[in-house]
Amino acid sequence: MILFLGSGVSLASGLPSVMTITEQLLEGAYCYDPADSGFFCAAGDEQGRRVKALDDEQHLLRILGKIDKHYLDEAAPYVSGTSFKRSGSIYRSMTSYEDLFQMCTQIKQNSLGLTEDAMTGAFVDKVESEAEALLDGDCIDARLIALYHLASRARGSSSGLWPSISKPTGSTVWTWWSSWPVMRA
Repeated sequence: MILFLGSGVSLASGLPSVMTITEQLLEGAYCYDPADSGFFCAAGDEQGRRVKALDDEQHLLRILGKIDKHYLDEAAPYVSGTSFKRSGSIYRSMTSYEDLFQMCTQIKQNSLGLTEDAMTGAFVDKVESEAEALLDGDCIDARLIALYHLASRARGSSSGLWPSISKPTGSTVWTWWSSWPVMRA
């Protein structure tokens, strides 16, 4: 049986909050097993698998979070009397794992030529500049290609980690990057 539930049921049903998932994603010790393309908590691996730590992917996600926080805090300047003020973002106050996924998606779409606006290009250039130490390449083109690959891995690792982060008893949870978890009983 598959139930489509709104995000409001998460906490009441014992699932972690959006911010708990985000913190786990950014700070947890996760690894990737290339043999089965699975993601898991490094502390819980007792099977002796060949694993790759997700340090670079998590570092990129933290950079994206920092860029987004600046946006949230500094967005929408306006004049009030004789001073400038900022409203900040109207609809969100913090960066969630969903926002990080969407930023990785924008980078990926830019790499495929699927964006046609200057803002996405400027965003990707900003990320490349902030993440330069993570990226291989002597020129901007090589670093952008490295960024595209890293963002794609970070996007995939983020979605693959959700079942590892939320383990309610008696059910398995899958999600896609929206506020609609899918529970399978």
